Amino acid sequence: MVLPGEVPAVMIGVAASIFLCVPETDQMDEVGVALGVVLVLELLARRPFGPAVVAVQAGVVLAAGLYGATSRDSATVGAWFSFWPFALTSLTLLVTHRLGDRVRVDSSRRILIEIVGVAAAIGVARTGAIQPTIGPAVAAVAVAVPVSIALAALVVLARRPTPS
Repeated sequence: MVLPGEVPAVMIGVAASIFLCVPETDQMDEVGVALGVVLVLELLARRPFGPAVVAVQAGVVLAAGLYGATSRDSATVGAWFSFWPFALTSLTLLVTHRLGDRVRVDSSRRILIEIVGVAAAIGVARTGAIQPTIGPAVAAVAVAVPVSIALAALVVLARRPTPS
C-alpha cells in the first residue's frame, strides 16, 4: 500500500530532475508549489489520493519538462527519464510479485527503491541530459538503467538485521 505523501514526494524528485536538465525552468516554480500542496494535503488527510490525482501530477510535470526541453533533444531524454523512479519501482514490484512469497517488498524497501530511481534520474539529468547533443543523454540512460536495477535488486535481497 502506498503511503500518504509517497507519490507526491517522488513526483517532487521527478520535477527536481527535470529542473536540473532542461534549459527553460521558469514554469517549474509553479509546478513545485502545486506538488508541495498535494504532498501537504495527502499528509493532512492521512491517505494517498487516487489515480486521477496522480495522473494530473504526472501530466503537469511531464508537460513542464517537455516545454522546458524544447529545442534540446538531450533535455527531452532527461525529462522523459526523470520518471524512471516510477518505472523502476513498478518493475521491481512486478518481478517480486512473480517470485511469490520468497521475496517481499515492504514500504521501507519500496521507498529506498524510489530513492534509487530519483538518484538515477538526477544522475542522468546532470551528466548526459545537460549536454548539447542527444548522444551523451542516451549513454547516461544506458548506464543508469542497469546500475539502478542492480541497486534495486540489492535493496530487495538485502537481509534485515536480526535483533540482538
